[in-house]
Amino acid sequence: MTTETNTAFEGFKDAFKNIQNLEVPEAAREFVKKTANTAKDRAAEVFAGSERVTAAVENAVTESVTEAGKISRNIQQAIYEDAEAFFSGIDKLASAKSVSEAVEIQSSLLRARGEVFVSRAKATADYFGKLAANEPFDEENTGWGWHLVSKVDTAQAMVSTTCKMARP
Repeated sequence: MTTETNTAFEGFKDAFKNIQNLEVPEAAREFVKKTANTAKDRAAEVFAGSERVTAAVENAVTESVTEAGKISRNIQQAIYEDAEAFFSGIDKLASAKSVSEAVEIQSSLLRARGEVFVSRAKATADYFGKLAANEPFDEENTGWGWHLVSKVDTAQAMVSTTCKMARP
């Protein structure tokens, strides 16, 4: 059985012996080198494009986080000011010597807090008004919309191709 198996594979043995001496034509080697270099260049272009897109996303996120931080600090400041005003009001009320004086102090405190509330409402409206004022892409005529944070031109993000199709 071993002899029969060896005989059956004699042709393969000869083919593998001869393939070791087979020469690859120069044109085939050049084709492989050229294709590999083209692929390498395209990989570099894709990487450069992805870097530009990542930078644009990073800038947009950074600006959003910075703005969210400002809003958070303003809210914290308002809460602190409200707490201070509350405890100051308690202190003033505690110093009242009569009910009429306490009512007067309470009225004064409520008036002051109302003015603060109106002031904050106006500041909030102004803030959102500034955000929405220059929105070129209005959302359903609400005055709110989208604006350009960063831009990556199509040409910068495109990868070269051998496709001959004309782009519209």
